[in-house]
Amino acid sequence: MNKKPDLKGLKVLITRPAHQAAATCDLIEQHGGIAHQFPVLEISATQNLKEVNTVISHLDDFDIAIFISPNAVTYACKLIDHPPKAFHSIKLAAVGKGTQNALLQCGLTTDILPADEYHSEALLAMPALHAVTGKKIIIFRGERGRTLIADTLRQRGALVKYAEVYRRKQPQGNTHCLLNLKIDMIVVTSNESLHNIFNMTIETDKKWLLNMPLVVFSHRTAKLAQSLGFIHPARITKVASNEGLIETLNMDGIKPPE
Repeated sequence: MNKKPDLKGLKVLITRPAHQAAATCDLIEQHGGIAHQFPVLEISATQNLKEVNTVISHLDDFDIAIFISPNAVTYACKLIDHPPKAFHSIKLAAVGKGTQNALLQCGLTTDILPADEYHSEALLAMPALHAVTGKKIIIFRGERGRTLIADTLRQRGALVKYAEVYRRKQPQGNTHCLLNLKIDMIVVTSNESLHNIFNMTIETDKKWLLNMPLVVFSHRTAKLAQSLGFIHPARITKVASNEGLIETLNMDGIKPPE
């Protein structure tokens, strides 16, 4: 029987948006860690409602709907009347488990989901997204997100439209209040979040930030951390999920000495 992870008082900073951080913090504390919240992203509904509503009013025209994140699901379902009926003839694709779970909460079943790794590249590797010539695909995402999925699907012959249902912004304030918490590890789940915490750290505190060990959810974010000057190579979770995070935090060499 596998031994339950024991984080032994590891002090972990969670930088996820406030509405997503609670479940992560609860899980860390269930496993003996100490979690602190410091959101570096604020999520809100799009203000371009006319444009979005024009796209989603023609959902019946699409063959596949791709959801980039749990936020994409949440804000899309707020705009769509009775989602199970609206998507009844459309195949649904989710980038990861969190997005799949969000769809399930809206009464929707995921048809296309990467098997192991949860990111755009893994989704694009799925066979269902290769033979898409002439297919009409709608991508639910935040404003100004990555264009990789749309660009690749268009190259494969698909007709792609965005439904940008939410927006992200950097919160006010800075990280100086964190210095007294004696954090052992910072968890950063996206490139934008890493840019934000870097920008929210005043110059005299940059040395503190760049010396902090990071746990990240993708190789892209690990490479960004290196380019920004973080001293320690970022630890990358095997799976981009809360469970994958706990597994990584429980690794030898990451926990504080007893």
